[in-house]
Formats: sequence, structure tokens, C-alpha cells
Amino acid sequence: MTQTSMERKILSVIAANTGCDPERIGLNDDFEEVLGLDSLDRLDVLAAVEDELGVRIPDDRFAEIRNLDGLLKALGARPSEIAA
Repeated sequence: MTQTSMERKILSVIAANTGCDPERIGLNDDFEEVLGLDSLDRLDVLAAVEDELGVRIPDDRFAEIRNLDGLLKALGARPSEIAA
């Protein structure tokens, strides 16, 4: 899966869990400030991304992931945890 297709898949998961239009979600849009997610909503979205992609994001990374760019970097930083 290329990063572009991964990004589309993640945007789809975010949209499904938040009701946000995926076309309007920017790479650096803060999940809480821009998308209006509280911390529990953010955790729900990250868990849904894990389920959809078959990946495991270490718990200590969750607090660092504030936007799509951070999520993509977290996934890229641990390629061995991404299911083929």
C-alpha cells in the first residue's frame, strides 16, 4: 500500500468516525482543534485506523498523534507492524 492509498484509507476511516468530509481534512489539521474531536474521540479514530489497516500503534505514540501527518509518520516509523 503506497502512502497515497494509505492516506486515502485513513481519511475514509476518519470521515466514517467523525462525519467530516475527507476532502476537507488537511494533513496538518489538528484532530481536536480543527476537527472538533475530544481526546476520547481521537482515541476511537486511532483504534479504528488500527483495525482498518491491521496495524498496531504503540500506546505511548497515541498522545503524539495530533493530525493526519503525525498518524502517517507514526505508521511509517513502524513498518514492521503494518500487516501486508
